[in-house]
Amino acid sequence: MAEDDIHQLIRELAAGSRKPSPSDGPRVSQHVSQSPFNRVVRPHETWARGDYSVKGCPHPSRPTEVIEDHTKLSSLEFHVAKRIQSGQWKASTTPTSYERDCQRAAAAAYLVKAGIRNAIPLVATQSRVSKELFPSILAPPAHILLVVYDASKEWISTGYCIQEADAPNRVYGKWVKQPPPQVLPLAQGKR
Repeated sequence: MAEDDIHQLIRELAAGSRKPSPSDGPRVSQHVSQSPFNRVVRPHETWARGDYSVKGCPHPSRPTEVIEDHTKLSSLEFHVAKRIQSGQWKASTTPTSYERDCQRAAAAAYLVKAGIRNAIPLVATQSRVSKELFPSILAPPAHILLVVYDASKEWISTGYCIQEADAPNRVYGKWVKQPPPQVLPLAQGKR
């Protein structure tokens, strides 16, 4: 499927204007698994909000440097620092390994949802955390890796671990709002 076609498919599924077919879930999760993470660069002070500050943490790309308000970070670097700070990923996690974990999670998704948040078409994939598939992750069993893909920007926006029981509330309540997200069918082996 061409790039433009997959984004049109995601937009239609997210808006609820198209019913998902059996091939849509695998197509969408495969596309997300090959997508880059957001690399927009800004000073830390513009990324930080509320409890999202990573000031004082080691810089993920330059571990000998400490992050200050003026330190420029890509979204990818900010997310890595945030996940390390929260104890979800090992301190040795690099931006490259975190991005690969998000991509690997999308490829191994057992659930894919499409919906809209602030007029942005999004896809959320859920994958079960395992030490074999994600050796950099510290989250215990019964956790999932949630990956959110922004179809308007064509990049992965975030990836984080949550308890599997909390996933429906987090996906519906935070990332995918209106209309209610569509669950895309996946092959039986992924469930």
